[in-house]
Amino acid sequence: MATTRTEREPAVIPPHNLDVERAILGAILLEGRAALSRVRDTLKVTDFYTEAHRLIYQEMLAVFERGEHVDVLILTEALRQRDTLALVGGQAALALLVEQGSITAYLNSYVSLVRGLAARRAMIQTAHQIEARAFTATHEPAAIADDAARALADVATRVYTGRDTGYIQSIADFLAEPDLPVTTIFPDLLPTGVTMLLHGEPRSRKSLTAFEFALAAATGTAPFGLARFAPNQPVRVLYIQEEDPRSLTRTRLQALVRARCGDTLPDTLHVAIQRGVDLDDPMWVARLIDDLTRLEIKVLVLDAARRLSTKSDAGPDKVRELIAELQALIRRAGVTIIIVHHDVKPPVTGQDQRRRSQRASGGDWFAGCECPVHVEKIGERTSLVFPTDYKFGDDPAPFEFSYTVEQGLITGFTAVERTKEDAERAGVQGKILDWLRVNGLATKTAMKRAGLGQWEAIETALERLLKLGLVDAAPGRQQGSFRYFIPSRESSK
Repeated sequence: MATTRTEREPAVIPPHNLDVERAILGAILLEGRAALSRVRDTLKVTDFYTEAHRLIYQEMLAVFERGEHVDVLILTEALRQRDTLALVGGQAALALLVEQGSITAYLNSYVSLVRGLAARRAMIQTAHQIEARAFTATHEPAAIADDAARALADVATRVYTGRDTGYIQSIADFLAEPDLPVTTIFPDLLPTGVTMLLHGEPRSRKSLTAFEFALAAATGTAPFGLARFAPNQPVRVLYIQEEDPRSLTRTRLQALVRARCGDTLPDTLHVAIQRGVDLDDPMWVARLIDDLTRLEIKVLVLDAARRLSTKSDAGPDKVRELIAELQALIRRAGVTIIIVHHDVKPPVTGQDQRRRSQRASGGDWFAGCECPVHVEKIGERTSLVFPTDYKFGDDPAPFEFSYTVEQGLITGFTAVERTKEDAERAGVQGKILDWLRVNGLATKTAMKRAGLGQWEAIETALERLLKLGLVDAAPGRQQGSFRYFIPSRESSK
């Protein structure tokens, strides 16, 4: 009696790699829909070796098709509703997948490896079936050969289909993918899941603006009292500050928080002041992602970029690396980021003539941040906030704010809406003040040559500065001309 090989030899475990399978599933849980969208057209449920992994991946695809986030909590509940949670090993198994998840840079390589192993298993299974038929005398050799050719052709199709073009999809398929509803932190100012870059020259009150945004988001109140930015609800906020000492920061923040909230401090606002947070350290980044997720933080405020990463001023290549870290925080922790940074130092002879959004020091910040917002000092206690060049929509209208001081501490704000034309003129005032502090006595002609603005804008700005007493004038060398300067009381501040 003829015997098959399986009857004559011990069984051999089919080729597989559970570590790589777990790395893929973990990467999807870490990165969510972005990672799954890259592999779902190429990686099939049957490519996984274990039934548990197949069930997990199948449910991930189902969650994706419903337009939901793909994360541990949602996947756990989806598996529980199907009574398959225990079959995959329970919540502990899903948590372990997250720990073993790969970074997405390796995802395509890992998918190719798993698909290759699945193809080898298919070849082995097909070979066993051909062998079993060949050992059976009832089958004609020609029929066996025809069936073998068809079976091997099917395996070849599975091997080659999607290997090189799995990342490509038709425009119809792409447009048919469901998207999550668009939400905002501040309507007309800050959508969720983006990076807002608050930048400007030193002492333009960028940090003050950043904390006002943090406090407004945590309390569900309108930043600077501007109703158009009023959020729908408070969210959890983490404010990280590595710029100033803890004691000085505590005094400053206490005045602002008490003025806004009284004795009822918001439990939605968390801080990390001078704790050595380092975005260049992968261990710190991993810890931060874990804490943001655990605390359910929705807004992360980073003040300031140069204290949190040496890459912030190190040129476009390094800035791109830092922005990639910020984008990973957004994807993996589900946060919206507000980061404070400074502009390139302007030349002594004039102002930076580039668009506001392109002045941030280090290069490439403009390309990497969806919401650039420029902050300019235009008066002793007044700053201009100028959103410019938003990536995915119209620029919000600018505004200026002034702060009130009680017992030497800032306690509140008043804001004035501005058109872009008004804001441009107000911005010229700040340029003139900064330029006069450096250059001293100067005529309007010198200001025009320095690129501070057009004639009309310079004249309007000087008229307002004179009325406010921030600038004074002395007769010029020619009859009817004037040279402008900052009075000593202003220049000493």
